[in-house]
Amino acid sequence: MLTRDYALGIIELAEFHGSTGASVELNRCYHPFSTEPPQFGLTKEAVENIAKASGDEQIFRSAGSEWGDYGKYSIPGRVRDFLTTPLADPKPMTNDELKQACYDEIVAGRQDRVNALEAYEKATRLQFEFIIRVLKPGEFIEASEPDYTEEEQQRDALRTHFEDLLSDDERQKISEVYFRDGLSNEDYERVSIQQCRWWIAKRAYELGWTKDRFPRDGYGGGYSRHENDLERIGKKYQRIALNELQARLADNFWSIQGWNSGPTVYRHSHHDFRRNLEPTILPNNACLEREQPDVDAWIIEPRIKLPDIPEAELLDWPTQHDPAESAVDIVHRHSPDGRDWVVLYDHVHDQNSYEKNGPSGHNLRMEEFRFFQCVLVPRGKAEVLAHHLQDQQEIDVWRFKPTEYVDGPYLGEAFWRDTWESTKFTGDIWKTPDDCPIAIPVASYQWESHLDKTLPDGLSTYLPQRWFAEELGLISRSEDYRSWMLKSGNEVFKVFRSGEDHQSGVVIDADVFDEYLATQELEAVWLFISERGAWPNGNNELANRPRFEAAIWRDRKDWKSLNWVRDT
Repeated sequence: MLTRDYALGIIELAEFHGSTGASVELNRCYHPFSTEPPQFGLTKEAVENIAKASGDEQIFRSAGSEWGDYGKYSIPGRVRDFLTTPLADPKPMTNDELKQACYDEIVAGRQDRVNALEAYEKATRLQFEFIIRVLKPGEFIEASEPDYTEEEQQRDALRTHFEDLLSDDERQKISEVYFRDGLSNEDYERVSIQQCRWWIAKRAYELGWTKDRFPRDGYGGGYSRHENDLERIGKKYQRIALNELQARLADNFWSIQGWNSGPTVYRHSHHDFRRNLEPTILPNNACLEREQPDVDAWIIEPRIKLPDIPEAELLDWPTQHDPAESAVDIVHRHSPDGRDWVVLYDHVHDQNSYEKNGPSGHNLRMEEFRFFQCVLVPRGKAEVLAHHLQDQQEIDVWRFKPTEYVDGPYLGEAFWRDTWESTKFTGDIWKTPDDCPIAIPVASYQWESHLDKTLPDGLSTYLPQRWFAEELGLISRSEDYRSWMLKSGNEVFKVFRSGEDHQSGVVIDADVFDEYLATQELEAVWLFISERGAWPNGNNELANRPRFEAAIWRDRKDWKSLNWVRDT
């Protein structure tokens, strides 16, 4: 699957740059290809006999059930999104769509059936009644099973009455499709994970693994997790079999690619953590630098520098200053060349500690941090969002953070490939106004360290969301994805990360941003979250940790800010 993906990526990149020519038919480079579908209908006994004939059952134990490591952790996530519907058949409908079609065919337009079904469904909804009352202190009520016998009889009689109005064929279809009697409530019928486990175990043996051929499989002379001579040949056979199974499923069955998406033909490998190596980032890439030059440190100015506070004054320190009151003054940042920039995201912090742990098991003495997060809303909604957050008296920093892409798209695929999926507006952020869709313009990219040995520390950076980059006309600066420019070559989007202490910031040219907002009929709201905490003697019971929050926006040329303080 990954080999297919690499080859397809080469062709898609060439197509993006206009280098393929008329002889290349891109549509023919996509799935499906001509492999045969996997033959299921396997049994445990049949596969176990194959394992015994090989001289060892370790592959069968590993892959053949949910109790084996490969069968539990590796196989399900790679196959569960394939459906049982062949690609030769029409795209499958959801259970809700099938239910509605069944209703339209059998019930709709027949008033006697409509009335009978409504009576049955109403009785089903009202079957359980709950009595709630406040207990007095110390009062105890022994749990008992409620008696619903009479209600159940009434409900069953109503269903019988409804079904008596149907023919035998209609009654069977209503049971299977509308009520789904005895079936799960999943939207689609998916391939059997257990059948996939047996297929993989069987195929691994068929590919040639035997005890005689690999008598010391799984033995090694070292215990290091990363550096040892242990070679698990059986695991490689399982991996080959799993990849073959995925390819066969992709070529023959509809699949679900991504959360909340409908059936589609499989295309890229970025879903379900199939990828391991990050081939678009070489070890000398500038993004891998742990420390960026201080010349760009202005992006996260002003820094937070904790003062020297005597122990007697420590508990009062957090409330001696409210950072939210002056947050509007640091929305703009200024580069050494005099250009005006606007912050889209930053995280800045400082802390100090005692030499020894306190009674709460840590040695933290003082800490201050801030988050700045810029979100975009339709014109006229900035003030609405700000006042709503003030009424809530809470900004949840995690709900407005940059959208995360973890071990999915490759960084070098930004943004010429559809592996970078991006939706501009969302109405799903908790505790925000119903009529105020929100767009988050910054993305967070992460490649975890355990996947790729050429990236021992992994890779983490920020970049513009795809829709934001495309609407602005941004392109990355060479292979340094911390810098984005217009087609004119003017750098207008910059990222800074300070290294080990993980302070970071993202800024955009102020004039470019203002023009973008006007053109797109948008408004920006800057969400500011800061916390100042003190732990005398490292004691949580004595801690003082107020949180200072603000919502900042601009009304024409006038800057507006609402801020508040809350305890954490």
